[in-house]
Amino acid sequence: MDAGEFRAGNAAAGLEFLGRFDSIFKVLEPSAKAGGLSDAEIEVLVAQRDAAKKAAISPSPTGFGTSFWSRASCLKTPGAACAGRGSRS
Repeated sequence: MDAGEFRAGNAAAGLEFLGRFDSIFKVLEPSAKAGGLSDAEIEVLVAQRDAAKKAAISPSPTGFGTSFWSRASCLKTPGAACAGRGSRS
């Protein structure tokens, strides 16, 4: 199997092993838990989270806000880009 080969004669034993493995660990087939979320409910929650992330305004790391960063970047930017605000001349 590691070499990319799985012979037809080994298929029955492989399926038996997977069945036994899944009877112990319950990982191969999805199980419905009592009170669990359905796939559709999870998709709705993911879409809501993504929309909230897109709508959120991320705060600046220093707490000064975006105006601080726009002014600070003008200190390092040539005059035409900043319309003369704090630019080097």
